[in-house]
Amino acid sequence: MPQKTLIQLFDAKTIDQLVWPASSDGEYARKFLTPLIKNGIHHYIENINAEMQVLRVNNRVFPLVVTNNCYETSYVCSPYGHYISYASESLHLIEGKFIKVLTKNALKGFGKILKAGNINRVVYVNNWLFSTDIYPDELTVEEIKLISSVLQEVFPSHAIVFRSMNSCTNAPSLEALKGNAFDMIVSRQVFLTDTKNEDVFKTRIFKSDLKLMRESNYEILDETQLTDEEYDRVLALYRKLYIEKHSSLNPQLTRRYLQLFLDEGLMHFKVLKREGKIDGVVGYYCRNGLMTSPFFGYDDTLSNSTQLYRLLSTVLTLEAKEKQFVLHQSSGASFYKKVRRAESYMEYLAVYTNHLSYGRKLPWMLLKHTMNSIGIPFMLKY
Repeated sequence: MPQKTLIQLFDAKTIDQLVWPASSDGEYARKFLTPLIKNGIHHYIENINAEMQVLRVNNRVFPLVVTNNCYETSYVCSPYGHYISYASESLHLIEGKFIKVLTKNALKGFGKILKAGNINRVVYVNNWLFSTDIYPDELTVEEIKLISSVLQEVFPSHAIVFRSMNSCTNAPSLEALKGNAFDMIVSRQVFLTDTKNEDVFKTRIFKSDLKLMRESNYEILDETQLTDEEYDRVLALYRKLYIEKHSSLNPQLTRRYLQLFLDEGLMHFKVLKREGKIDGVVGYYCRNGLMTSPFFGYDDTLSNSTQLYRLLSTVLTLEAKEKQFVLHQSSGASFYKKVRRAESYMEYLAVYTNHLSYGRKLPWMLLKHTMNSIGIPFMLKY
């Protein structure tokens, strides 16, 4: 007889009653999620106004991020921020003034429709508040059906969303979600490198990267070799690149959050240091055979800033190779990643809206139609 699925939900008032799974994944989740639930996400990430809860499904735990139609928040928990605000900031990539103006006006009008439909009233499953969410294991059709049923009851006015789904690392879960009436809405193009494939490291370009690293006069240090003051520099480099140069929609991490990573071993760091000064940093975490790096920064005012990016990327790739993990390189810098044999995949939001009114479903329907038709060619080009 099949074992009945155990599903439980915990918030700030009940989190101390949760019996965390006795596994490395369960311990990681306990260390990561308990402070965010008790102290609030905003305590650790300045531009996120949302509630964190925990969903336990059998011996796995998933963070739930509940948003209540706030639009002044990071794109990692805002469909509007991801599809409208972030896209509006990327208009400079479009060639041709007419197309650029047309796209700008289209985004403005589309954004009004999404806001009218309360697009940001969402409960996210397995949202770790990083650019890329790694899943601890594949979900079955039955588990997803039960998750959907429970969340519809608890959050009847919220769309249910799974982020970071792709056909390479989440194939069974992707099919299970489709089998439970979840709509797939493309969100971005991502790049993955299988570090078990030796051909990746035999290319001329990667040999050139290794030569650059050998001849570099930078020390490569890890998180155990830095002082507290140097971590202020590390955070400043992240904010300089992610927030000041790219977008205020990226998670604005606080020193408290960085300290949590360090104290609990939730993220590992590699830094480039020369003449007593840190010029570059990459922070990564590993789960379920995958490695990804949501923390990245370097001093782009230096004349060797391009080399800093190459060095950090090479260090990260070698770290994944040593662990024999697939390196999830997120999005962006597509040419750089492709010439180094990274494989590209479309990433999706899996969205369930069947329990919502037609007025609430309509924006999601329009978003799906637009992104899966017009959005994909744009992502492939840029």
